[in-house]
Amino acid sequence: MSAADSARVYYTSARTELIERIKLRDGVLVLYLAAVGALFGIAVGGGVEKQKLLLLLPFLAFGAAVIISQHTSVIGALASYCVTELAPFLRGLAPSEDAPQWDDSRALAQYQHAAVHLRTWGHGVMIIIPAVIALSFNWDNVSFSALNAFVIMWVAGVLMLVLAGFVIWRAHVTRTTLFSDTPWRSPPDT
Repeated sequence: MSAADSARVYYTSARTELIERIKLRDGVLVLYLAAVGALFGIAVGGGVEKQKLLLLLPFLAFGAAVIISQHTSVIGALASYCVTELAPFLRGLAPSEDAPQWDDSRALAQYQHAAVHLRTWGHGVMIIIPAVIALSFNWDNVSFSALNAFVIMWVAGVLMLVLAGFVIWRAHVTRTTLFSDTPWRSPPDT
């Protein structure tokens, strides 16, 4: 197989994995939101004892944040690979096999900044806010004078929530810096 054939196969493989990871990332978010709905549905009508179930949400939020952020970071890395490594290689072939692609298009470059910020805000709101509400539902039952399993679980939940926020922020930083030096396709000569 020639180098050009290999590059085309690698591009196709990278794009296929990128699309699959988008589906997986979104599936994790939907699953997390379903768990949020189920836990709130049980807890809201069930009194104080059932409200304690909401303490699971910060742990689920942390897990969802890690998995979603990992997919988000790899999606960005795959797109960067297509733009910064494969596209210049294909462009340099004789004859050039350069073709416009979404990953290095000006259209995406114009939207990239907003897309990353909107995704970060969306993940933050959908992952962090339900966990904050879950912790606040249980605040009245927290007594730091009597250290018990409930207090430990609540404090651990706060820690998981902070870690979830950190993970989402790190994915945001990764995605914003990943394309900061990307040579976006220049406008066509007229």
